[in-house]
Amino acid sequence: MENNKNLRNFIKTTIKEFLNEQKVNEISSELRNNVISKMKDRGMDKRAEKWIEKLHMTEWLNTQTGAFSTGMKQRINIVRALLTKPEILFLDEPTLGLDPQTTHLIREFIRELNSQGVTVLLTTHDMIEAEALSDRVAIIDHGKIVTCDTVENLKKLVKNKPNPTLEDVFLKVTGTQIRDMAKSHVASSGMHGRPQAPKRVR
Repeated sequence: MENNKNLRNFIKTTIKEFLNEQKVNEISSELRNNVISKMKDRGMDKRAEKWIEKLHMTEWLNTQTGAFSTGMKQRINIVRALLTKPEILFLDEPTLGLDPQTTHLIREFIRELNSQGVTVLLTTHDMIEAEALSDRVAIIDHGKIVTCDTVENLKKLVKNKPNPTLEDVFLKVTGTQIRDMAKSHVASSGMHGRPQAPKRVR
């Protein structure tokens, strides 16, 4: 119920309201005034305006976020993550399901952040994105890092292709077996419990 309430609130808010709420989210009432004053001193509003402009969202400032496309919401979430001026930024599949134009914009934005000294830790299933953005790539299989190196050095692991891609490297070190998993669960509803449909996990 709490998640549904948060979702309804998110849909009804504008970008300005959404970012302002993030600034004091989960902070006790006793500290709120102190935190707000400190954030003003840090120029958080100016930084938000700068990131919003760079991500082409200025004209949507007073539009309710529930009307936004997936790409627009993703851009606002990136701005939200940058409000506290982090030295390390964690991004989980930031371009998943986005159109080519938005994908290009976000990738260029990530490059710019990195050039300004922000360390970006990116998780992705997109090998093209990983190769284009990463100084070093860690390949994870079954929850463990199986190799970690520069893209150039990783490609040297593939001996049977003249110009291997990062996808070739990934398949070389993890194999080609499909990673489908399914679990059956019997609902605890007495004699009439039925197994739930298996779930496919990426």
